[in-house]
Amino acid sequence: MDFEALLRDYGYVALLIGTFLEGETILVVAGIAARFGYLELPWVMVTAFLGSLAGDQAAFFVGRRWGKPILHRWAGLRGAVVRVQGLLHRWNTPLILTFRFYYGLRNVIPFALGTSEVSTRRFVALNIIGAVVWAIALAFGGYFLGAALETMLGRVAHVVRWIIVGIVALSMVAWFVKFLVHRRRARRTPPPPENEVFPDDPPPPVA
Repeated sequence: MDFEALLRDYGYVALLIGTFLEGETILVVAGIAARFGYLELPWVMVTAFLGSLAGDQAAFFVGRRWGKPILHRWAGLRGAVVRVQGLLHRWNTPLILTFRFYYGLRNVIPFALGTSEVSTRRFVALNIIGAVVWAIALAFGGYFLGAALETMLGRVAHVVRWIIVGIVALSMVAWFVKFLVHRRRARRTPPPPENEVFPDDPPPPVA
């Protein structure tokens, strides 16, 4: 099976999984692929919306249900959660709508919101709006990047193939390096005592 067939047959599945886990890079790649006819741009947007919405809702519910035990176990995560809570206190609605664009905190924010006073109903409503805007913006961004590449390089299949492979490979390397850095920081951070009371624990979620 050649590269183009793989994109057409499994591109949407890869996009759904990628946007569930994180998604910025794979969505831009999908937008480029749509420009060159391997995928359909409207379906790229729909798939990215569903994957991103599902992933962030899952992170929110994990934070709501198991937030405190997770923070006790992984003390290195606590600093990021405290930072998000500070941003939430200052910005609130704009933060919930735009957190997908916060590089470095994008995966932590929905989990942190689950540990906060933000109600489930409010988060779901704002998360849907944010996911729509994010999916459309980044898909179009990839599409227009593909148009720029086509203008510079021409519609050459093997060139497009290596561009897409290169972007994916670089993003995987960057993710792996980030994972190692976070893992090293977590190992250096001593776990809190079992009976520690977090002074900034949020009040119960409002309805």
